Amino acid sequence: MAKPKVYILEKGGFGESDHQAKLGDGAYSCVTTVGLIEYEKEGENKFMLVDTGVASSLENIKKGILELGKIEDVTHILMTHYDQDHPQSNSFFKNSLVISGAGTARQGTPSFGSVEALYPNGFIENENIKFVNVGRTHSRDEMYYVVDSENEGLVIFAGDLMFAPLTELDAPTQVTFDKGFTIDVVKKYIVLKEMYEKYPELKKIFVGHSRTPLTRENLKEYIDAMGKEPYTSYMKEFISELRKRVDEYEKIV
Repeated sequence: MAKPKVYILEKGGFGESDHQAKLGDGAYSCVTTVGLIEYEKEGENKFMLVDTGVASSLENIKKGILELGKIEDVTHILMTHYDQDHPQSNSFFKNSLVISGAGTARQGTPSFGSVEALYPNGFIENENIKFVNVGRTHSRDEMYYVVDSENEGLVIFAGDLMFAPLTELDAPTQVTFDKGFTIDVVKKYIVLKEMYEKYPELKKIFVGHSRTPLTRENLKEYIDAMGKEPYTSYMKEFISELRKRVDEYEKIV
């Protein structure tokens, strides 16, 4: 089976909010990384998108696809998760199969299923395109995708399991983002450690909001930072709050 190729159609990043959006204090803007996987099916080249990002990215996405083939060749959208900034252009790609930890669906139909039932062997159409469903981590439906590609080697599309490398967002800023947007920071730490250990041949990690892919060494630096302050204090606070909720639940039942 031929190895797929991977491309980045939109590079992620953060910025200041457009004042015309009228979203109040603390608002910000972000662009989400959008990936493209080119694979062969029945002798024809087809495409999978990894997330579709924010709606303002759609023209760049279309342009990138048309440089390689046709819009109609998009067979799948692989969602890392369903936060507001990741699926805004899904509906443009009619009849595509949307793969998600929150439920897999054929666009244009009311039917839903699970990715594990549809692809019980752990890969999607091509044995070199694998999914890892980690569930409640950054979001409630977190998945990442491992692609052994022809052009980039072994890569991972990690979504917001990491927002950006430490060179772009330092650890205190990452903690602030995790406090605001990550459901389970302890599980995030565990998932990233497992990712590092499981894929020694990993070449690149494409994350949600960075223009630059991370290397496996960058991943190790990120994990190491999560084992130090200010992350350790935050994780202790998280565990303490979790124990309080368990105590409250036990009193009810």
